[in-house]
Amino acid sequence: MKKNGIHTIRSTETNRRQFMKLAGAAGLGTSALGGLASADAAPKSAGPAVVRSAQQTIDKIVIGYPVDTRTLLPNAINDATTTSIIDHLFDPITRLDPASNYLIGPWLADVVSVDDVTWDITVVQEGITFHNGEPVDAESIKAGIDYALDPAHESHYLARYEPIVEMSIESPLTLRVVTNGPFPDLPGRLAQLYPLPPKLLAEQGPEYLASNPVGCGPFKFKEWSRDERVVLERNPDYWHNTVHVNEVEFRTIPEGASRIAALLNEEIHLVRDVPMEMIDPVTSSGHSRIEAIPSARTNYVALVNNREGSLMADPRVRQAVNYGVNIQVITESFFGDLAPRLAGIMPSNSPEFNTELTPYPYDPDLARELLAETGIDFSNQTIVLDSPNGRYPMDADAAVGIAADLQNIGLNVEVQFNEWGNHLEKVSNRQTGDMFLFGWGPSMDCINTLPFVYKADATYSGYSNPEVEDAINEAMVTMDAEARQNLWNEAQRLAFEDAAILGLWQRPAVYGVSNAIKWEARVDDLLWMGDVEGQS
Repeated sequence: MKKNGIHTIRSTETNRRQFMKLAGAAGLGTSALGGLASADAAPKSAGPAVVRSAQQTIDKIVIGYPVDTRTLLPNAINDATTTSIIDHLFDPITRLDPASNYLIGPWLADVVSVDDVTWDITVVQEGITFHNGEPVDAESIKAGIDYALDPAHESHYLARYEPIVEMSIESPLTLRVVTNGPFPDLPGRLAQLYPLPPKLLAEQGPEYLASNPVGCGPFKFKEWSRDERVVLERNPDYWHNTVHVNEVEFRTIPEGASRIAALLNEEIHLVRDVPMEMIDPVTSSGHSRIEAIPSARTNYVALVNNREGSLMADPRVRQAVNYGVNIQVITESFFGDLAPRLAGIMPSNSPEFNTELTPYPYDPDLARELLAETGIDFSNQTIVLDSPNGRYPMDADAAVGIAADLQNIGLNVEVQFNEWGNHLEKVSNRQTGDMFLFGWGPSMDCINTLPFVYKADATYSGYSNPEVEDAINEAMVTMDAEARQNLWNEAQRLAFEDAAILGLWQRPAVYGVSNAIKWEARVDDLLWMGDVEGQS
């Protein structure tokens, strides 16, 4: 039933047979991982859409994305699609290194601790320039940090760099920063900090750069047709390596089925989030393959308690939601055994995950008891669950299934589907219903996850608990690794017992890739064409 754009769930129970029927149609089970591994044996063919020279240079790569970028200005908006495109135009200070088990290492600059509160950020070599010829130097790093720290810009990254209280130019290539206390994760935070060309920024302003970006990355800006495509062209002077792709197009294709069809029709060369049921068509196409890897990205439902009037303010209601939704059935039906359930927000393959936590069991009777204990008459209360539609794999279907299970324990739930940009705005402006479906990651460490999900004033947070925040805040300034991990464990335990969120799953990273390109999936979900080559 639909009323004023809101879908009202009237089903009395999640239909296990329907979910398992979907799983059967996808051919999933304990052999699913083996099926993915065998995808490399698919026949390889260049396909007519790619033109290559003898040096395996690729004329053009087209990537299918479900949504458009929200800006082309870095250090502004925390959104995976936006960051992915910006990452081709601008280089970050540091980057996760797959050769070192994805530990943070230098990229554009090296970050060295002078003492607990002082750090030197030094550009790795002379002669690196922005696309307009301005040098990449200490001034440009400072310009990037200054932008994020200016409250007038309302940057989503402001909280990440707020500990920085002082900056000084020590040499043309070295910026010294001082923090307001021990800040062990500064190198990790700088993996999402991009230098800006200070002269151009001063002359034209950030609004200009938001649609006319000038970075120092492997590609230069060529065209942005909003809600259609972003086109970039090769930077022949890229400092880090030779770029083998002449042009990259990020094409907006909202419907998942349409993205897969475009891959199968050889209109695009790479698409993420391939549905389980489409793995066989992709691998049997003769021109495409599956690249899959366990992802550090997570999906969850925020149970909003940091806003007056929310029914989720009572922890018993939040606990009832956790006991009342059969996540296991939903997860297995959509992803088979490729998407581990969450116990909290951290992925279980994170070295900082609290291994003592296990997911809430499905217990609808206990859920009903908890709701009864609250003394609230839920019969005339409506809970709105805000959800994107197509931003995450199976997001809309999951929202419907969750709402159906909650209907079964006595909660009236209406699902409001939002266009992705609108969804982000509603979440950041605290305008969602009492629940909203969201994602986080890829993050393997607590410091880049817990403060942004469990602290009340974080941009996308729906949760507040002073005990949890105290543990997070102490961990963030603790330099001793063992003591810091104990605090991370405590924060995770407290949030879990308080039912801060309804944890869903770690998303499997499943990509459909043209056999014309040499590309492998990464744990950190970096989708980067800067080092891609062609292959026969």
